[in-house]
Amino acid sequence: MSSALSVKTIVLSLSPLNRGIGTLREIIQRLSHGERVHVSAPDDPLTPQQRKILHLMVVGLTNREIADRLYLSRETVRVHVKNIYRRLGVTSREKAVRWAHEHGYEKAQAE
Repeated sequence: MSSALSVKTIVLSLSPLNRGIGTLREIIQRLSHGERVHVSAPDDPLTPQQRKILHLMVVGLTNREIADRLYLSRETVRVHVKNIYRRLGVTSREKAVRWAHEHGYEKAQAE
């Protein structure tokens, strides 16, 4: 990767700032080192992994069951669930599931 970042790359990378993923400096550092910064669709506040986890929450799986299903540690699932709550602006599993139903996530399949 060249040392100069394209304007398009920088502009697209600003979206994560709005989702609390990092400061502009952190994002630029990650990009300059060739790392990718995930940019979700503007109308979807969740990453693909968070969408999978939310779907499994909707169908009633516990964090332990989600961890087993996705081959993740329970701590990783716990952190993802916490981030899902933050991104959706909810404070409980019940409210996250309700949000999912209201936004059509109950029909989504885990990728």
